[in-house]
Amino acid sequence: MSRRAGIIGCLLWCFVSTMAFAENIIAPSEIQYLPASKLIDGQAPSTGWTTVEFGQRIPISEPRYLLRLKYQIDMPFEQPAGLFVSLLGAYEVSWDGAIVGQNGQPALDNRAEIPGHIDYLLFLPPEYVSVGEHRIELRVSSARLSSPDEGSFLWSFLGDYDFLLTIGVKRAITPLVMSGATLLIAVYLFYSFFFNKAAPIYLLYSGLFSLSLFALMLVESWRGLVGYLYHWHEYRLWLVNGLSFIAALSLLLYTQHFLNLSATYRHRITALFAVVSGLVLLLSNSFDVQSLVLILTGSVLSVVTAAIAVYRRKPYARLLLVCLGLFLLPVSLGLLDFTDRYFFVSSFVLLLFILVIQAQQLKQHQHRLAESQLSQARLELELVKRNIQPHFILNTLTAIEEWIEQSPKTATEFIQALANEFRMISKVSAQPLITVHEEISICENHMRIMGFRNDSRFSLDAELVDGRVLIPPGVLLTMVENAISHNPSGREEVMFSLRQSIQDNRVALIFQSPLNRHCHESAATAMRTGTGTKYIHARMREAFADDWHYAVSESGGLCLTRLCYPLSCEKGE
Repeated sequence: MSRRAGIIGCLLWCFVSTMAFAENIIAPSEIQYLPASKLIDGQAPSTGWTTVEFGQRIPISEPRYLLRLKYQIDMPFEQPAGLFVSLLGAYEVSWDGAIVGQNGQPALDNRAEIPGHIDYLLFLPPEYVSVGEHRIELRVSSARLSSPDEGSFLWSFLGDYDFLLTIGVKRAITPLVMSGATLLIAVYLFYSFFFNKAAPIYLLYSGLFSLSLFALMLVESWRGLVGYLYHWHEYRLWLVNGLSFIAALSLLLYTQHFLNLSATYRHRITALFAVVSGLVLLLSNSFDVQSLVLILTGSVLSVVTAAIAVYRRKPYARLLLVCLGLFLLPVSLGLLDFTDRYFFVSSFVLLLFILVIQAQQLKQHQHRLAESQLSQARLELELVKRNIQPHFILNTLTAIEEWIEQSPKTATEFIQALANEFRMISKVSAQPLITVHEEISICENHMRIMGFRNDSRFSLDAELVDGRVLIPPGVLLTMVENAISHNPSGREEVMFSLRQSIQDNRVALIFQSPLNRHCHESAATAMRTGTGTKYIHARMREAFADDWHYAVSESGGLCLTRLCYPLSCEKGE
């Protein structure tokens, strides 16, 4: 993933997988650097060279410079030998003073320079690799680098030519093998999200995490399989950083949504990740450090999120925390080694764990969804049944019969009001949420009907902040029905009041109705525990799970019903 990833991976493959060739892989015993401005008549002086430690950045001070490498060969090569060089620049190679190869065309400016490849392998004739010390000189130009003063890493090795020829393929094998499975996982997760009804949002983020890993694996394999000119290396590293940011962010968002933490926490922790990411991109000019910090920031914040969820006893939080801990465990072996050597394997293992956890979670989610659908169907039926009870229909028909004989106009108005209520109930019964305006219209029509029946006039004084706020159908209607059932007898006019307030993305409704002074205790108790109240509980639970509050209290001959739930508005508003 970084500039050193490929060569370090090559060395690991060499020392672990092909021990037979280990003694024939030779690193330079000395590396020296000299700016081209210090040349004397085009010749390199014997003094003024800067020694560079192997694996350290070359302190480039100008776009043209020389590198001098010394190799000590202690035994002859049994196979044809080669020289591997990885360097950001175009350069000419000389072996013991004789020019033996050229990668691109070094020049003073980027118009004349022909850029070389990021990795270059030179075949060395047998007579060149005799036992003893040899000096290699590279005349380099890096005019096409956007920031040449940041320096460049040099990786160079002597070894068996056939083995060095396969470095690129061997370097790409691990990410390529995992990339196919990672892509399949990403396709499965996206399919599960987009083609399943009411799929949880965390499926989208886990799919994005898997897809970003797949893209990172392709970018990592690109260098080994295809190669590219050296000045494209910076663009590749920017691409790696962008994909690292997406992978870290999607992992963090997945963890937050999977563990069902509050929106406030999610916004704060995501903002913290964005701030840290911005700071590291501004303050660090090392692609290695940027990529490492981006990944570690997202991972550590995910661990913190999982730990908080464990404290709050969220389902699967402990298991996900263990998975994230195992993902970060290789960090203890070295920070840069984590991104260079362990990241892809560790991420793939984490992705497999996520799949297992999600499979169990989705099974429960589908079960809850099926139960919710059955519950919704029962609630729809209950809302209709509450308005077509045999007792209600019998009394209504008897009243109509009397009005037809005594007051045909009243009978007609009553039938129209009754038909209008059935029409409105039928319209909203299948909807999980309707606007408060619609619910109040149903309540007003119902009060008109009951006014005919009770020879009273019922009215509702509603003060609304926003009538587009949503509420489960029949909830306010049930409060009105309860209030009418327990209103003081003998009153010709009864007024109910409804007050709405909205604060911190929560809605509070206070419904006030008069109580019968002779039996207000039993009436209030009935309004807390009766059949109508059970319907309210069922509807609110179906719409908002446990995130709501319902309470009934009495004060000065009045019954106060308070309902509090999360704010949601009409679609599009």
